[in-house]
Amino acid sequence: GRAVPRELLVQDVPSGRHNDLDFLAELVDFPANTDPNFKANHYLEPVPVSDSSSEGYLDRWVVYGRIDGRQKFSAKELTIQPGVRCTIRDNGAYGLIVVQGHGRIGNFALNCPAMIRFGELTEDEVFVTHDAAVQGVAFENLSEREPLVTLRYFGPDVNPDAPEIRGAR
Repeated sequence: GRAVPRELLVQDVPSGRHNDLDFLAELVDFPANTDPNFKANHYLEPVPVSDSSSEGYLDRWVVYGRIDGRQKFSAKELTIQPGVRCTIRDNGAYGLIVVQGHGRIGNFALNCPAMIRFGELTEDEVFVTHDAAVQGVAFENLSEREPLVTLRYFGPDVNPDAPEIRGAR
């Protein structure tokens, strides 16, 4: 029910095309946005990186594959059970978002806020450099009951070991 200002809708459109309705309509991929079989055509089953569930954590690919022979981006979800510590190594730099729980990454606190008030700082986003990722980053879940769940997202061509898409479904 909230109106989006027109300036936001056309902010990435060339200024001479802001009022060109035909141009704007062509930007929308209607078949893709109305695909009744969207899940069947696009769903990627999470793929475990390795079976470490007996050690109290699970790292798995949730976004992967190649488009036109090139990996555009990829992402891994790391779930760490309460009280567990682990070290995770990756091929390159990544951004990290905490989606559940609280704990630590190296010396930094991680926390998924339930509510953020204007002006408050949060502990739910971290950037990990290439060198740190390759050497390995220590994670620890400080909760007694709740898993710590993070999403690590990587830029183009960072993970050559990412699985190939074997067809949707």
